[in-house]
Formats: sequence, structure tokens, C-alpha cells
Amino acid sequence: MYRTPPQPSTLVFTSAGNVVTAWSRREGRPAWAHEVPRIENQFVDRVRCVVAGDRVLVVALGPMQSGFFASPTGLTTVTCLFHDDGRVLWQTPMGPPINFGHFAPTLLIDDDLVLVTSAGLVFAVDLDDGRVRWESPVPGANTQNHHAIGLATRGGSAQADR
Repeated sequence: MYRTPPQPSTLVFTSAGNVVTAWSRREGRPAWAHEVPRIENQFVDRVRCVVAGDRVLVVALGPMQSGFFASPTGLTTVTCLFHDDGRVLWQTPMGPPINFGHFAPTLLIDDDLVLVTSAGLVFAVDLDDGRVRWESPVPGANTQNHHAIGLATRGGSAQADR
């Protein structure tokens, strides 16, 4: 069976610190940059991005407060950006807060679902509006000493690298 290969992307994406940058594939210049928004007074760390059609999905984890007395407890958030200009389409926190020193969230897109692991749970989030469709505990996940949870579907797989 033959199929038409996908068209090459016009943009290439990087995520570093709390900034997602879209680069022109042809010129190698930034097309836009987006600072991942804070939720509940957290600063953002461990940012990863995945492209799904005209959307860029960003998963981020960071402590609830910044500074010398920052708590080791952090909140995972998923932000959906428009591919062409980086505008925020929706943002959804994934609770409960977790010890970020022992955890990195995993992100995988499967059709109309954004699959995210956080705090020993797997979440299925609607790609269109950010609504959490379901969440469930992951058997074998230890939230006190766990580093990453792998995700896989028929179309792909992902695992955070801590």
C-alpha cells in the first residue's frame, strides 16, 4: 500500500528553559517565541513540545514558587499553542502537585487525545479544548521515587528523560 508522504514542516521547534521557539526551516531564523505561562505562582522547568497538525503541545513542570525557599512540589501543565504564531489556544493543569525532583512528565499525541503522565497518573486531554476526558492511576508507579512513565499507542511512543 502506498500513500502520499506528508509535506515538510515550515517550522522547527525547540524548547529550552521555559521558552518554546519556532524556527524557520528554510532560513534558520526564529519565527516566534513563546514563554510558557505560569500557573499558581510556579516557575516553569522541564519543558517538552510535540507538534500535532496546526498545534504545538507543550508539557511543563515547575515548583510552585521560586526563590531560595521554593518548595520541591510542582505542578504539571499542558499548553496548546497555534503552530503558525504561538498564540495560546488553551492551558490545562494536571494535578495533583508532585515532587518535581523525582519526576518528569511524559507527553504523547494520539489522534484527538493529548496523553500526559503526571504524579503517577495518566491523563487523556481533548486536543481541541484542553478538557480532561479521563484520568487513571498507573499501576506500578511510585510517586515518591518515580522518574518517568512511558506512554505508547499504535501510532507512537514517548518517555520523559527526567
